[in-house]
Amino acid sequence: NEDQLNQLESLASLKFTISEIELMLHIPPGALRRSIANEESLEHQRYIAGKLISQLTYRQSVQKAANNGEDWAIKIMEDWGMKQNEEDMM
Repeated sequence: NEDQLNQLESLASLKFTISEIELMLHIPPGALRRSIANEESLEHQRYIAGKLISQLTYRQSVQKAANNGEDWAIKIMEDWGMKQNEEDMM
């Protein structure tokens, strides 16, 4: 249901493991993992979305540091840019 999918996305964004999420949402062991393995499932999409959302704040912090001239952050931003460009070419 939608509430469970929202909880799944939220917990994934907080970096809980699939096993931990199963416990918290009272899902039988292995059931969520099987659903997430199916790339066409809503569970897969929401789990991945949650993981990406957790990266948002981190990437914003790195971008801010890069904009302030921090060499380490500039390097990370360049690496992310190359990865993005490679994927765009697929």
